[in-house]
Amino acid sequence: MHPPMRKRTKILLTLLPISALVLLVTLSSLTNIVAKHPKNRETPHIHIQKKLQIAHPACEGTLYPQLCVSTLSTFPDLQSKSLPQILAATVNHTVTEVRSSESNCTGIRKKTAHLSPLDKRALDDCLELLDNTVSELKTVLRDLHTNKSANKHYNDLQTLMSGAMTNQATCLDGFAYSNSNIRSFIEGRLEKISHHVSNTLAMLKKIQGPKKTSPESEVFPEYGKMKGGYPSWLSKKDRQLLQSSVGEIDYDLVVAKDGSGNFTTIGAAVEAAPNSSTTRFVIYIKGGAYYEYVEVISRKTMLMFVGDGIGKTLIKGNRSVVDGWTTFRSSTVVYAQCGESIDLGFANLGLKMTMQVDLVGGYYDAGDNMKFGFPMAFTTTMLSWSVIEFGGLMKDELQNARDAVRWATDYLLKATSQPDTIFVQVGDANKDHACWERPEDMDTPRSVFKIDTNSPGSDVAAETSAALAAASLVFKTTDPIYAKLLLSRAREVFEFADKYRGAYSNWLRDEVCPFYCSYTGYQDELLWGAAWLHKATKNPTYLNYIQVNGQTLGADESDNTFSWDDKHVGARILLSKAFLLQKVQALQDYKGHADDYICSLIPGIPSSQAQFTPGGLLFKSSDSNMQYVTSTSFLILTYAKYLDSAHMVVNCGGVVVTPDMLRTTAKKQVDYLLGDNPLKMSYMVGYGPQYPLRIHHRGSSLPSIASHPDKIECSFGFSILNSQSPNPNILMGAVVGGPDQQDQFPDQRSDYDHSEPATYTNAPLVGALAYLAHTFGQL
Repeated sequence: MHPPMRKRTKILLTLLPISALVLLVTLSSLTNIVAKHPKNRETPHIHIQKKLQIAHPACEGTLYPQLCVSTLSTFPDLQSKSLPQILAATVNHTVTEVRSSESNCTGIRKKTAHLSPLDKRALDDCLELLDNTVSELKTVLRDLHTNKSANKHYNDLQTLMSGAMTNQATCLDGFAYSNSNIRSFIEGRLEKISHHVSNTLAMLKKIQGPKKTSPESEVFPEYGKMKGGYPSWLSKKDRQLLQSSVGEIDYDLVVAKDGSGNFTTIGAAVEAAPNSSTTRFVIYIKGGAYYEYVEVISRKTMLMFVGDGIGKTLIKGNRSVVDGWTTFRSSTVVYAQCGESIDLGFANLGLKMTMQVDLVGGYYDAGDNMKFGFPMAFTTTMLSWSVIEFGGLMKDELQNARDAVRWATDYLLKATSQPDTIFVQVGDANKDHACWERPEDMDTPRSVFKIDTNSPGSDVAAETSAALAAASLVFKTTDPIYAKLLLSRAREVFEFADKYRGAYSNWLRDEVCPFYCSYTGYQDELLWGAAWLHKATKNPTYLNYIQVNGQTLGADESDNTFSWDDKHVGARILLSKAFLLQKVQALQDYKGHADDYICSLIPGIPSSQAQFTPGGLLFKSSDSNMQYVTSTSFLILTYAKYLDSAHMVVNCGGVVVTPDMLRTTAKKQVDYLLGDNPLKMSYMVGYGPQYPLRIHHRGSSLPSIASHPDKIECSFGFSILNSQSPNPNILMGAVVGGPDQQDQFPDQRSDYDHSEPATYTNAPLVGALAYLAHTFGQL
């Protein structure tokens, strides 16, 4: 993915044969057993069934329901336990798993000879993080005695378990640049711990948290009931501290670089602070930049840092995983226990941001090694829409399509797992583009960037909501529990997108621009997200939202481009279906808006504004034009389907456009893409006798690990990028950017405008190809 507007591993299941041992008993012996214990034959079965009947509802909504049910089924007297007791039993079970993992890591640390310094540091981090997990889970157990106790400490429980869940991922991140196989020995147990905690968090939601006041009186509703602008569970003394100006606070210790305080370094002040304090201990850090790493160990409780203001008091560091530091040790400030900091700034100059969150999975956007959340969410929405409209024609390919959707939505669930926060990017795009290397060799920073209530991104948030809502329809019948989870999260994310409005590139300009700036604003995504929630939920709330906000969100704007950045046209087509087929009169205008789009597109009509190459290809942009070809073809075929079902046509100033005319127009575009063009070139890699051989894609252009096991360094790959040799690995099915306005295609690897594939180019094509292949008897 390259400027200005750029646009991307599966589990191998091994079946192990199981031998069965059959124990034969005589009929007379069996009769004697039954005579002495007449209920023995059915009691165990009934007991297990009762446990399962209790476990399944309790586990509903968890990300790992099979693990949840199997765990709960081992608990004695499950039927007599309250929900807090079930949660406590699950936490106790998890603590046992953590202790087992600690023993495993300790054994590896002691027995494995010749450990590299990085592996030693990573194992030491793991042991400390696992100990933190135990400490957090034991605190959770203290507050899980009764419903009343769990309700009172609901927010604390969420915070503690969220921390416990991410510790394991942070541990594994320490081995990201290790050449050993230690990670493979420990990750199974660690992932299981995270899955247990994740399930416990999901079950915790069934306990009603503290009652919230009206939204108008809540500044931060995720913290529960507010009092004076602060969470009600905050002590009066702490509230007074937070409300006080710097000059009004009584400090216990002062840190000053100029020597005017008790200490010149923060670390020394922390060391001098009392252990196991039961009252707040305040350290005032005078203005200045402190180049140090501060670790507040678990016995340093009730510690508060106060500075002279963000931008005035700044704690800086420059540790990076690229330089051999683990993720845990590259953090500038680490609290092992809960702590508070006010009027302070934190900076890590080695990484843009250090986030301890599991973001494994998802798709790279195009030919680089970047996870851009904005286009990834759009890819997910369009792949889901392809399945929704044309999945019935996919036959044996339908499950593959569902799997592809799920790979994306599993990632999006992780990216949205924290309330009012979305992790929208993994990787530093500028540093990634300064290297040409395989994903397996990648050593550029995996920086993480997010949006939240202070730095909102309604565009990427609403698109993520649309993706989750659309995907919920994909799994509605095949996996209803997963579908319900997706839809619930979609609603939460949309509420965040609408409540905290703003374009994400306003806050993350240096990180996402010029790659995926929100060029068209966020209004189109809000309309698009509401449209998908209306379709997925049938809840009148979203219909009302569309009626009230549609015009201000650009429902009747005359734009006629549909892409990862502009969703207006897609929303119009989607909403028109509700009028055409469900007769929702409130959406009648969207049929007119959809018709206007069609009239601007069809060649030979006076109102047409579309441009075409001499060979007949729709031409929107010199930069990855084929993305517009595939998205437009999908919309045309989908609208033709809606019109057919409603027995309607489009009237373009007296010219009647029928569904058949739309299908013919779409077919010409797809035929051109597949090789019916002046160059006889298929722009789908691997399809037809002639297709692009030098696509702009790192993994495709560089030799595979199998043929070249040694690492290919960052800069060495550019010699291959600029060579004329064909790519050694054929990226089957990838659609590249396509020809220029004169139907010419140079097939140069460095020409990313025309030679780079992208996931959001392929996603809408899946639906279009399913329809066309079925129509012509190829599927």
